[in-house]
Amino acid sequence: MPEDTKALRKTADAHMDSLIADKGLPITTGALQVIIAIASVTTMVTVKTSTKPPTVVPDDLSSRTFAEVGLDDDGVAVFKENLKVLLDFIAAEIDKLPDNKNVNIGKVMEFVRLSILAAD
Repeated sequence: MPEDTKALRKTADAHMDSLIADKGLPITTGALQVIIAIASVTTMVTVKTSTKPPTVVPDDLSSRTFAEVGLDDDGVAVFKENLKVLLDFIAAEIDKLPDNKNVNIGKVMEFVRLSILAAD
């Protein structure tokens, strides 16, 4: 491979490494996927992923229950199905979450984070 091609490839690889590093935190914690899965079921939660960090409304989502953002038990079941699409490698763990509107969303985020870590 010519020297100039090697240099161009190294520059391109460094750029991609930077892009991947920027995406690392939301992917490894699963919090963004939880938020997106919730927002897909209720209009009371929105997420703007074009900002850095993503903008979430309500900003205290992790302190709320599913019921407080408009989900009933059936809505939680739909949320879980959506989350399994986003995090298919921990689908069996997501299935363990209860279809219960009274569950704290922050605890679900922590469960998802730990499930991702255990899957590595």
